[in-house]
Amino acid sequence: MIGASVVTQNVDDEVDEILDAVTDDLTLVLSYRYTYRTKIPKSRAWLTEILPLLDERRFRRNIRVSRSQFQVIFQKIANHEVFHGHNCTRQLPISTQLGLLLFRFGICGTGASISKISTFFGIGDGGTIEKITKRVMRVRTYNIDLNP
Repeated sequence: MIGASVVTQNVDDEVDEILDAVTDDLTLVLSYRYTYRTKIPKSRAWLTEILPLLDERRFRRNIRVSRSQFQVIFQKIANHEVFHGHNCTRQLPISTQLGLLLFRFGICGTGASISKISTFFGIGDGGTIEKITKRVMRVRTYNIDLNP
């Protein structure tokens, strides 16, 4: 009986050593999961410094509505619960969300890529644009008269 317990103890010790080694190896692998991460340069400068200075024609070309129409839409949606509900997390300004949606709907082809839009607006591309699009689209905008 004593010999059997010694063998069992040796097997348990070997299993523990193997599991420890596997755990150490897995920890090492996970610590180097991203061997090289590049920071994607983004800036809100276009949105905050360039867009407000564009003439009416260029503004409309980028946002697809006139400035006055943008203001009408903004005023109609600004108090909607999707932007202020009790479960709301911290959000970008409503004007930014609206501008992003209108910009996104106004472009096509390779210019419509999420990564290009995120770089242009200086926001994350890991789902932020999709969340903004869904949020703004939940507002019932189909009855908005665009004439101020």
